[in-house]
Amino acid sequence: MITGTFFSAERPKQLFKNIPALILALGISVSAAYAVHIDSLAGPLPPAIQNNGGCYLVTGDIIVVPGSTVTIDPGVVFLFKDFTGMQIHGTLLARGTSENPVVFTSKNDRHYARLDSVEAAPFDWNGLTVDGSGMGTVLEHCIISYSLFGINSLTEYITLSQCRFIQNGKSDLSVMGLKIPMVAQPFSYASHAASSDTHVLTNPLVLAPRHPSSGRTAFRVTSSFAFLGGLVFGVLKTSAYLESRKRFTQLNNSNDKKNLMDPAIQQEWDAAKNADNRDGAEMWAGYGFAFAGLLSFTVSFYF
Repeated sequence: MITGTFFSAERPKQLFKNIPALILALGISVSAAYAVHIDSLAGPLPPAIQNNGGCYLVTGDIIVVPGSTVTIDPGVVFLFKDFTGMQIHGTLLARGTSENPVVFTSKNDRHYARLDSVEAAPFDWNGLTVDGSGMGTVLEHCIISYSLFGINSLTEYITLSQCRFIQNGKSDLSVMGLKIPMVAQPFSYASHAASSDTHVLTNPLVLAPRHPSSGRTAFRVTSSFAFLGGLVFGVLKTSAYLESRKRFTQLNNSNDKKNLMDPAIQQEWDAAKNADNRDGAEMWAGYGFAFAGLLSFTVSFYF
């Protein structure tokens, strides 16, 4: 009697029949492993954005409205769709941690969610815009990636601490039209006037130089010319005024008998009076113009 293991010809067939089911089950298991809880977000933001354990899909511009303060919890992830961004007209407080940063990135960023087969790339979304009224905005341990311009701030009164910028298109950080160079990452920034109690920094600040804008420079040049032109004009008219004043004084001298006997004295007196008034007015106008130019030049350093 021959003994041994008996293999039926039907068993391989049954095994091949089960392969599609095994592949489907494996796919479901892999998808479940990458499943992420996603909430949609657009429009004005509430006072607090809490960590939802997943991501927020930004389907339209999200807005910090004027006069409001929005606080973002550590670990919050924003996935921005094409042509969307964040508009900050109030105060944004996005305070992450080294373990749980606040993330602003593309919906194609497969590190955080697999919403699309397209790989994330620069220019995927618009970036963060801080309006001039967004003073006091603070970003700590934040990641900004794959956007058009990273952070574009129209006010210098913002604070960044330990932030990372990854593959943004045109720039990573611009403050009042000035691109701030990334000397190292993570990166920190604060203006010279940033309040010390607004935020405690964990490393030395990289301070942005305060360069006057081209418009401010032109204003200062114009003010300088106004001051110099008015001063020169005033000095020249001072000489003319002294001469006309001397002539008018002579004609007013009633002790001079010649004046009393000259029939044309009235016409000369009228002409001398007019010259005196005109030269005096032009002299003071020149000095006034010079003063206005000097005042404008001085004030330009405070705004």
